[in-house]
Amino acid sequence: MSLINCPECGKQISDKAKSCPNCGFPIEEMNKSEEAILQFPELPNDLSIGDRITNWSGNTYFKGVYDREGNFVEKIALGVAHVFMHTNGISISGAFFANPYPIHNSQIISLKEISRTELGTLNNDVVGRAVVGALIYGPAGAIIGALTAKKQHSEHYLIINYWDVDSRKAQSLIIGGNKTLINAFIKRHDEEIL
Repeated sequence: MSLINCPECGKQISDKAKSCPNCGFPIEEMNKSEEAILQFPELPNDLSIGDRITNWSGNTYFKGVYDREGNFVEKIALGVAHVFMHTNGISISGAFFANPYPIHNSQIISLKEISRTELGTLNNDVVGRAVVGALIYGPAGAIIGALTAKKQHSEHYLIINYWDVDSRKAQSLIIGGNKTLINAFIKRHDEEIL
């Protein structure tokens, strides 16, 4: 048993509770819905992300900050993070562009821009909670509490929810950055997928 924040009222409750004792939110139903939504998918055999997409408008790359507050992927260097768009995915590199961490488009569950303030007030949509809330609350731990409890480098974050091939579980990466650049990157990624 562990404690989670109720998606409705934000109070800490047991993850085994049938409903929130404070507001009555149906925790058990939410957990069942999330388990059904978050099942490891059939991925292609070739997970290479292809060539980097470059353009001069700047929406296929942004520079941000990757730190240990809420991040557990140790393959990405701490500090400056360079996020690049590729023909078949994205990559995250450290300050000197060494050892890029690739994520194929088929692994990506969602890319989302969120402010530090919004982290504490995620919407009540079940799919939204499953894709954003459960991944942030669950596998990555109490990220929302960590990010909202103290001043961070960034006011805005790119949340990358994706399927980790090694663990076969949903994971989240949180990269701080400029809101405008993050949104331009997400918009371009959506366009490339279409």
